[in-house]
Amino acid sequence: CFAAWGADECGYIKYGLFLRSADPMAQANFFMDTDRWYSKYITPDPGMFIYFDWDGIDYASHVGIVERVEDGYIYTIEGNASDHVKQNVYPVGDSRILGYGSVE
Repeated sequence: CFAAWGADECGYIKYGLFLRSADPMAQANFFMDTDRWYSKYITPDPGMFIYFDWDGIDYASHVGIVERVEDGYIYTIEGNASDHVKQNVYPVGDSRILGYGSVE
């Protein structure tokens, strides 16, 4: 819900750049279907949506927003992270990352 709320606040839903859904896999599929999906092996840009596959089954189960990339680490802002909105950090190419969606 957090990522969808943020996307709505930015006008991305209104302009068809983000799917109005709280389901991370539906959001990821939307980016795939609109050719704005990127492999987990890229170094993402700030503002991209980062999709996680916590179970290793090629299914997006969580989403965050890339804040920045620094020294090989991705800094994210995520909702529902231990019941909080907080910053998390992952190495670029982390096996838990499914991929990225971009509104650009």
